[in-house]
Amino acid sequence: MPRLAAASPPWRTILSLPMRDGCIDVPRRRSPEQQIQKAVLQHLALRGLREALYFHSANGGFRTPAEGAIFAGMGVVPGTPDVFVIHRGTTYALKLKAATGRLTPAQSLCHERLRQAGAHVATAQVTDQALERLAEWKLLPAR
Repeated sequence: MPRLAAASPPWRTILSLPMRDGCIDVPRRRSPEQQIQKAVLQHLALRGLREALYFHSANGGFRTPAEGAIFAGMGVVPGTPDVFVIHRGTTYALKLKAATGRLTPAQSLCHERLRQAGAHVATAQVTDQALERLAEWKLLPAR
């Protein structure tokens, strides 16, 4: 009867995984929108107007129905853009999408409400589009 090779003990597999700060380092896949957002925020940090305030609205991500209800009760608005810039009393909002991404109905409604309130709103599908829009709004110097 042929002898089967013994499987490696589980601890050997765990010890061979890459570690960071005492924890298993699991590579995380960034979405295209996250990559665009990171680049846009880096440009704003390095090249943006010092007197402008820019930030990300952390509305995204999966929420349980209970969490969604809690956030709705706290005033979270669904569909808000990813990057906001406020400069000299004017609000600019930029939604970042993957090349094949489309706005959801909640995002379209939120964008329309922002425009009605006087904000400038745009959607960009690649980093260059986002940077061009920020330059058009005079929030970044032209390249």
